[in-house]
Amino acid sequence: VDNIPITGCPRPILPTLSKAFSPTTIAENGASTLTFTFANPNASALTGVGFSDTLPTGLVINTPNGWSTSCSSGTFTGYSPSAVAGTTSFSVSGGTLSANAVCTASISVKGVSAGSYTNVSGSITSAETGPNTTSTGYGTASLTVVAPPSILKAFGTSAINLDGVNLTTLSFAISNPNLGTTLTGVAFTDSLPSGLVVDTYPTGSVCGGTVTVTAGSDTIELSGASLAAGGSCNFSINVRGTATGLKENVVTVTSTNG
Repeated sequence: VDNIPITGCPRPILPTLSKAFSPTTIAENGASTLTFTFANPNASALTGVGFSDTLPTGLVINTPNGWSTSCSSGTFTGYSPSAVAGTTSFSVSGGTLSANAVCTASISVKGVSAGSYTNVSGSITSAETGPNTTSTGYGTASLTVVAPPSILKAFGTSAINLDGVNLTTLSFAISNPNLGTTLTGVAFTDSLPSGLVVDTYPTGSVCGGTVTVTAGSDTIELSGASLAAGGSCNFSINVRGTATGLKENVVTVTSTNG
């Protein structure tokens, strides 16, 4: 009897997983789409395909969760997704991924705290291969969440005479709380309460932006300013009273990327 060599069945190639945020920088309480791309490089289907992801503290699944998939009918079947809004966990389990298939799954992620986050998923697995613990089996993506600027302001004195001569300063101090991100397009519009008007005002660039104000008016506008990471700036305007009474002045500052 001839000796006939017996060869074993080749082990299937491991499935792969990658992911990315879009956009990669968002404002605090803003949203980014997290897209997972997974693939079966084999000429036959893989079953029991799944992976999980736990978001770092400071990120949560958005409400609504924005779940979507590019997997066409018959490409990825029988799977069970889990993406509960307000939690930090996402998973896909028990799917059958057809031969040579590549498809995506996406969720919406909300940034609830400012910071820079690197998100590493669990390894993708299948019944035929087990988990892919190589570099191609873990999805890694980074997201920066930017806090808004803050503003403080104060009158130079708590009381002035109603004589058109006794003035006081109104001082603004704007700060960037982010240690790794420059804030751009910093702006505010301050409407003075009835009985206060601008007396004199700065000219030229202020805080890298432009102050728009007219003597005798009741509106102060800052636009196009920028603040370096961790930076701050200050400026003052003289105001005078035109009517008696307690005056309370409130303003909110914004930026285009915070």
